Amino acid sequence: MSVPFRFDTVLKIRETERDVCLQSFAAEQSREATLRAERDRIAEERLRALDELRTLQEGTSWSAEQAIAHQQHLEQLAQRLATAELTWNEATTQVTLRRQELLEADFAVKALDKLAERHHIDQSRLTQAKEERDRDDIRRPGRAA
Repeated sequence: MSVPFRFDTVLKIRETERDVCLQSFAAEQSREATLRAERDRIAEERLRALDELRTLQEGTSWSAEQAIAHQQHLEQLAQRLATAELTWNEATTQVTLRRQELLEADFAVKALDKLAERHHIDQSRLTQAKEERDRDDIRRPGRAA
């Protein structure tokens, strides 16, 4: 007779791993959303600065210092935007990786659930067959112990 395999411990470990993956995925999604909002905020600030520059160039005359300062500010915004875009892209990649890890962990849990269910069904069938044999042995005449 084979030793019954305990699925509970392995299943709990896999479920814990899946829960950790889910938390990691949620945290990475939150980080990605925050970075996207920051990127969008910088892009909007840059667009406002560009519009302001166009308006000032069309209207009044302003000093060279003002023009240089405004141009430097636009360059800083462009650099911040490029950095924010790069960071956001990296976060998006991490979200994709965490999603894949979560799917794999969830698949492992479901596979173990299915395996445990099959094992339980097989064990129930074996137990039921044994009980039927025992009943048949008891009912047969001349098979007294």
